[in-house]
Amino acid sequence: MINRSNWKCVKAYLAQREMIDQVSVGTLKLDASLLRHLLEWADDVSFREAPMIRPSFTEYLKQARLDGQDKSISKVYATKIVRTAKRFFTWLRTNRRGFSSITPT
Repeated sequence: MINRSNWKCVKAYLAQREMIDQVSVGTLKLDASLLRHLLEWADDVSFREAPMIRPSFTEYLKQARLDGQDKSISKVYATKIVRTAKRFFTWLRTNRRGFSSITPT
């Protein structure tokens, strides 16, 4: 089950991307889709505990598929997911209290 606080953080991030960054609707949909992997990985654990979650996010992506197929996701798609997650965690660290334990690594 996805942590409600994590979900709210993602929604706030997407709202900021829409209002401040003024990205297109297509970009917002893509970001939401990519961040869905992050929410699935964290499951019911708060993003505050993200450095402790095992398997690591990059290890999780090796077998992560939201469509139920057995093959792994492409390296290009995995790179997009990681870049979006990094951008999200950077935003989270600078715009929300209590997330200073999240480092760029």
